[in-house]
Amino acid sequence: MRNRLAALSLLAVAAVISGCPQQIPEMPEIPIINPKLTDEEQILRVLDEVWRGMESQRIYQIMSNVSRSYKDRDGRDYDALAAYLNKVFEEYRNIKIARVKPRILVQGNQARAVETFGTIAKPDPRSEYPPIDLHGQVTVYFEKVDGRWFIVEWGSIQ
Repeated sequence: MRNRLAALSLLAVAAVISGCPQQIPEMPEIPIINPKLTDEEQILRVLDEVWRGMESQRIYQIMSNVSRSYKDRDGRDYDALAAYLNKVFEEYRNIKIARVKPRILVQGNQARAVETFGTIAKPDPRSEYPPIDLHGQVTVYFEKVDGRWFIVEWGSIQ
């Protein structure tokens, strides 16, 4: 039960942000960096792109916004996160996420965003996992590399 609850909370965390391709990945939209956008607006665009990737179950769309130096509190690196998302997308066919505009704090080339969300996910009929109905907040950490913001970590607020 505890492992299942942990897996469900990890899905909620992944739902906000977010690969091993399921098959042949679709090419995502190439984000156009608009120098007129503030750092906060650019970070909001990254989070929106990840949200759309979660709901459409496009791993590449999510992972293109994640830094190769990604590490989270559960010990996952970039490749482990991609594998985790691949598993989530195998087990859950219908993921819907409601979000509130995040609070974003930028400090130089680093930033953090606090997102409030609600996630509903229906498992694949063959899955042993239960449906998900979770609400909460996560903190997403970013770094700016060559003018572009990437996610370096995300996790639940402690």
